Amino acid sequence: MVVCFAHGCNHNNEGMECSMFGFPSDVKHRKAYNIWKNMSRREDRDPKSGSDRLCSCHFKDGIHKKGKEFLYPTIFERNKKKVMQFESPEKKKCKTDRKRKLHFSTPGSTPSSNKPSTVTSTPTNQPPSGSASCSSSPMADFTSLEPFSPEGMSKQDMDLVLLKTENLRLAEDLKKLEQQLVQRRLSYEQVKEDEKLIRHYTGLSPTAFLALHAVCSRFPINFHRGWNVVTISRQDQLFLTLMKLRLNLSYIDLGLRFNISDSTVSNIVSTWICVLNEILVNGMMGNQIPSVAKNQLCLPGSFHNFSNCRIVLDCTEVQCAQVRDDMSVQKETFSNYKSRNTFKALVGVAPNGVITYVSNLYPGSRSDKAIVQHCGVLSQLVPGDLVLADKGFLILDDMPQGVSLNLPPFLMKPQFTECEAKFTVKIAKARIHVERAIGRIKDYAILTFIDGHLRQFASSIFKVCATLVNLQNPILQETAGSLD
Repeated sequence: MVVCFAHGCNHNNEGMECSMFGFPSDVKHRKAYNIWKNMSRREDRDPKSGSDRLCSCHFKDGIHKKGKEFLYPTIFERNKKKVMQFESPEKKKCKTDRKRKLHFSTPGSTPSSNKPSTVTSTPTNQPPSGSASCSSSPMADFTSLEPFSPEGMSKQDMDLVLLKTENLRLAEDLKKLEQQLVQRRLSYEQVKEDEKLIRHYTGLSPTAFLALHAVCSRFPINFHRGWNVVTISRQDQLFLTLMKLRLNLSYIDLGLRFNISDSTVSNIVSTWICVLNEILVNGMMGNQIPSVAKNQLCLPGSFHNFSNCRIVLDCTEVQCAQVRDDMSVQKETFSNYKSRNTFKALVGVAPNGVITYVSNLYPGSRSDKAIVQHCGVLSQLVPGDLVLADKGFLILDDMPQGVSLNLPPFLMKPQFTECEAKFTVKIAKARIHVERAIGRIKDYAILTFIDGHLRQFASSIFKVCATLVNLQNPILQETAGSLD
């Protein structure tokens, strides 16, 4: 059984009076094939020239072909009530000629005859047979109008109508596809109700993320590559950058998630790292570490014996890519302690666990003492301050006058004395907070390995990750209320 291909038509070749016409060849008669296909309005598939059919009900007078030229289907359920009723120009002209012959010519006479013609008189209320009925109503001329026929239009006009119809359909399809792309694109709006998912992607709570976005929105942005990104909002650009820092997803992966190119992802990430560094590091953390008086406002119990402590120092290393074309740089970044190429940074933490100082990244071969001497953190200390550090910080000779340095005792004998052991435990309880802060910094997966194309942003990346840790929940819960 052959069923009509048109949408909404269930006519078939069994028990129906209509005929079935095969589709024109999509090779020899491509234009006619496209028009038949578009007028059929089937979205599930395209018609096959050899097997699919349209019934004669969709063609004027049931004719689908005039000589070798295919006619167009124009009659469908969707437009039966919308077709305007007017008379085709050809038929109107023929009808006018018949009227003139009936009214002004006698049988057998011709317009060129020189003989006076005999006019048959008829009563005014009874029109002659074969003539059109007339009345005084201005609408009388429209009573005999026939339905619109596409054959009354020129081929160019018909093509124009069909092209406009196809253009509208394509515009609707494009709009649907754009909506599908927007729904498919990952955005903050899609996950804003899921706090667990936001923390997974960014490391921040929804409240902290929105506050950070509000601060960043106050400043203009100059994109790193020189061209602006307008395909996604600023909020999603920040969301994307935090995902890169937290999860270290590849640019291709992020581009697929946000439906943008990997070059656009690179432009966003490099730009927003600089933006966050300028706002969070230079603007908020600054170069001044909190004073002892401020630290004492939220001093935890583990610092009861170190009430004048101003900062706890420690160094950490992150692995980096080798610079294969410069052996001197490769030698500088090689760490004997880690047995690989690394960058090293100095991290300072206040007694309450807040990160208050982060140095630039140095080559992994530099010692802790050399970094402390060069970074300038000692210049901020004043007499009466106390610094806690690890055994590797042999910086007592470099300390400013009046500033104390407290290190765990060195084992000079087979074992510690009871007093030395208790003192070591006290320092360890106080110093553990800097280790926990560094652990949170390294939770940002981008610090697992600094790739070659990110070397120029390495220091900014590390500092931004450190400041983002301060936007998380406090390391010490006992000081959480004091930080509000």
